Amino acid sequence: MTGDEGVPDECFSFLYSGPDVLSQYYQEDEEVFCSQADSDEASEVLDHYPAACDDEVPVADDVDTDTHAEPQHGVPASSGTSGTAHLYVFTAEKGGMQGFDKDLQQRVIDEMSKGSKHLEHAKEMDTKLSRRIEDTKRELANLTDAQIRKGCAKAEELLVEIEKQRKCDRWCCVVDMDMFYAAVEIKDNPALADQPIAVGGKSMISTANYVARKYGVRSAMPGFIAEELCRRQGVKLIFVKHSTKRYSEEAEAIRKIIGKYGPYSSMSQDEAKVD
Repeated sequence: MTGDEGVPDECFSFLYSGPDVLSQYYQEDEEVFCSQADSDEASEVLDHYPAACDDEVPVADDVDTDTHAEPQHGVPASSGTSGTAHLYVFTAEKGGMQGFDKDLQQRVIDEMSKGSKHLEHAKEMDTKLSRRIEDTKRELANLTDAQIRKGCAKAEELLVEIEKQRKCDRWCCVVDMDMFYAAVEIKDNPALADQPIAVGGKSMISTANYVARKYGVRSAMPGFIAEELCRRQGVKLIFVKHSTKRYSEEAEAIRKIIGKYGPYSSMSQDEAKVD
């Protein structure tokens, strides 16, 4: 598991922002963090944004993976909007977002995505995926009973082989810190605890605390959309710059505690698998 740090403004704003917000946000942030993934979330986002610059950017890794979800391609939006919100991974619900105004979120996304290169690319990808789904449905519908029985038998054989390989003499525990970057920022500045905060900037949010999530704000969401979501609900979203050194320090402290319980491996700052 890897994190969903902010995409560089030079890349992200050019690709996502409509023409009215492009010049403004291009100048505002200086962050150069790039995402590997929020589990698979940010990788999904980046897959929809062709490279807009050739500069290499450092990779940071927060996890914030209390819920794993993918864009619901081919699923129409529930509101009366143009139905584009389902194209975006950052509309998937995470822990702490229960009960937020989904219709408002969809309206804001639709309005602020209009005319963007990202939206057109996402629509194109969605159309291709929908075609693949329909093709697969047709293939399944044309299967004979004999083919279905043969497939089921093969699946059962595979399950038997997998079960033989399963080992139950060892136990492993996966440890995953919740809203890690935001938690570190709140630890350093307790006054932020009751405020809606997002770690990142106008281009991309890497982590949002639970106060912000009540307003539909979450990781892998463009910051300017999150800010507008909060504004329309009468609150101001507070952006906190990444503190890479502090996150590394806290991650190391966590690993020392985890190491007391057994050998562990860790692929990002806020998670580990303990044997």
